[in-house]
Amino acid sequence: METVCVLMTCPPVNPYLVEQLEKRFTLHRFHSTQSPLPQSPVVINIGRGRHVAQPELVSALVEGRLGGAGLDVFQYNVPEELKMQCSCIVEGVLARWNQTIVNSCALILSCIPGRPPTQHTDHKIRWKKRRKREARKKEEQLSIFRLNQSMESIGVLMTCPPPDPYLVEQLEKRFTLYKFHSIPDKAHFLNSNKASIRAVVGNASAGADAQLIHQLPNLEIVSSFSVGLDKIDLAKCKERGIRVTNTPDVLTDDVADLAIGLMLAVLRRLCQSDRYVRSGQWKKGDFKLTTKVCVFFLLNIDEVITTLGYISQVNPDCSASLGTLGMPIGTVFILIQILVLVFVSVGIVVDSSFTIIQDWEIGCLGFTGKSVGIIGLGRIGLAIAKRAEAFRCPISYHTRTEKSDVKYKYYPSVVELAANCQILVVACALTEETRHIINREVINALGPKGVLINVGRGPHVDEPELVSALVEGRLGGAGLDVFQDEPNVPEELFGLENVVLLPHVGSGTMETRKEMADLVIGNLEAHFLNRPLLTPVL
Repeated sequence: METVCVLMTCPPVNPYLVEQLEKRFTLHRFHSTQSPLPQSPVVINIGRGRHVAQPELVSALVEGRLGGAGLDVFQYNVPEELKMQCSCIVEGVLARWNQTIVNSCALILSCIPGRPPTQHTDHKIRWKKRRKREARKKEEQLSIFRLNQSMESIGVLMTCPPPDPYLVEQLEKRFTLYKFHSIPDKAHFLNSNKASIRAVVGNASAGADAQLIHQLPNLEIVSSFSVGLDKIDLAKCKERGIRVTNTPDVLTDDVADLAIGLMLAVLRRLCQSDRYVRSGQWKKGDFKLTTKVCVFFLLNIDEVITTLGYISQVNPDCSASLGTLGMPIGTVFILIQILVLVFVSVGIVVDSSFTIIQDWEIGCLGFTGKSVGIIGLGRIGLAIAKRAEAFRCPISYHTRTEKSDVKYKYYPSVVELAANCQILVVACALTEETRHIINREVINALGPKGVLINVGRGPHVDEPELVSALVEGRLGGAGLDVFQDEPNVPEELFGLENVVLLPHVGSGTMETRKEMADLVIGNLEAHFLNRPLLTPVL
């Protein structure tokens, strides 16, 4: 074999390979010498296809200027002229196998003139499979390219205020995006553009109701930038064959984290403590472990005065009864005015309609060991339970049916759950059955030492009843991330120190919002490419 000349066209890829080649053959390193090629040389290329001028190689083999060639890589497709006795084609073997040196030697031996070419059947099968995969990948890329070219004609209606700049940016890159929230004349817009709108993107505040679906005859898919589906008419979508997707899983951790944060903030008075420091009060003394909670006594003085005035006009001699003591009307007027002045002087609040407000003190409480009841033990509810367990909190729950795969205490009704926990968390989906699931009976069962946490939806709670319970002291506190009429929040809650209010930011982290946006985009692309949806609901 020492008389066989081997030309290495690439830089030495491995010292061991060079050593073994020099032991067996006369090795010429083409990259480091300008000497003429010996007679009947053999070309081995295991580097890159572009290392060898492929047309020249074919010509040299056909004309006999080369004795043979062993090729693992190619510049273009494999020329038919190379499939001859003096060449060995082992496509992709060295790039895909670990035993590179062994394959190289076998490749070289198969190229020696006079030896039959090695039959690399297994290699060829693998290469064919690889080529098929690459062909499929190229076809998919071509389909995506073609889709991107045609996507601009697809109208996407965003029914909610833009929830995330990244989502808006990606939608505008791919589609014709209409921001429905900012369009003044919505009826005229829908009449003009309904034919081009094939997709709707919504979130927890706005989705696709039956009226909107009816106005969009070519609507094919509704992709929600949220896990909740209460803003989408699922029955209408199912009737029309419209696909529906949401963004589950990716926001579970953030919402669960926020629920725990609300529990800590309410019980430990974190927001009040922050204000105490910022206002400079700390310099005047340490933060007290109790805080005042205002409660309204529904005594409207305007109405009392009007009523008494009417009585005095009808019968000036009549008297009004306060307790068991009869007093003249004039005396009653004077007493009411004195009471109002006293209330103001001692710091008890009297609002603009002269409704008297009382206050008392509630202690700053700890979280560890408190019993936690969870309404809805789905992905988010279960994540909240696992986090609360780390604080040694006993967990109980309520769902439509008892779950056999969890160890927590089950209660068949929300009232029973509320009566047996100190912190009640709402983490269920909003349906007709769960609307106002937190009502007066549940709040009273939770009691004046109980805390309500809502990370579900605002309509889960009878909001007027909640406000009434908080200001009257029938409920110890609340941590709210959602409200019935967002972004409108009952003003009565603003002055309560035992309430923490958040602007619906359960999933509001940069990482999660990007993942949610990617799911929305991915579902839309999958639909228009006729692929399986990533997170289908319908």
